[in-house]
Amino acid sequence: MSTMVELAVSFPSWSREVLERCAISHADDVARERGHVPGDGPVDRLVVNMLRHEFTSYDLAQTGSMHRASCEAIADRYGWLRPECERQIQARERAERDERLALAAAEAQEIAARQWRHDRVSESRAAITALCVGMAVTATVKGHSRTAIVTKVGRSRITVAFHLKSGAERTALVYARDVHPT
Repeated sequence: MSTMVELAVSFPSWSREVLERCAISHADDVARERGHVPGDGPVDRLVVNMLRHEFTSYDLAQTGSMHRASCEAIADRYGWLRPECERQIQARERAERDERLALAAAEAQEIAARQWRHDRVSESRAAITALCVGMAVTATVKGHSRTAIVTKVGRSRITVAFHLKSGAERTALVYARDVHPT
């Protein structure tokens, strides 16, 4: 059961100039703490970030709803920051949406891969009934078509022996569906 954290704010009554100076200094301090080179950034972004992290309870639960609530509170208190707050809200929502879509795509890909493996085993179990030790077959081994002899039959896979162009003999374990009698 998750607990909702309510946003608490304690904004300073500083002038815009003081806020901007403090935000730049704060951003530089954070960059140095993290081993980065202090850099430039839009001052409004730096002010919003400083206010959100230093003057709200956002860091207690960095959820999308807390981010939105803290940005809206900042925009309500400091009207000149409203465009930057709205930009950050939209960017966060876009990033979260993209993350959800990527996760859904990855899950769908995993389901498809699992189904493909299941189908490969099922088709191989059906195909293996027509194969026996000593049978000449054409097998796909690591993407190459090889003329081979079946040396072992399992439940869904078989072991085949074949010769390379150099004359060296090799064996491979392959799924029966990837083998065709010659």
